[in-house]
Amino acid sequence: MVKALSLKLDEPTYQETEKIRKRLKLPRNTYIRKAISHYNALYSRKRLEQEYRQASRRSVSRTWSICARLNS
Repeated sequence: MVKALSLKLDEPTYQETEKIRKRLKLPRNTYIRKAISHYNALYSRKRLEQEYRQASRRSVSRTWSICARLNS
């Protein structure tokens, strides 16, 4: 299902968007939809990276804890 969206851009952002989308020969809607999809994917990857780092830190912490118990 497609949802309608109203969007307000400041003039510099609008001008840059227009310049790029014209160079790419894309309709405005297509360019903005692709830009949002790209940003969403980027955010998802960054969030996943944060989750992996947190899990890794917990794992390292548990490993050192186990090693300390084994060595005492």
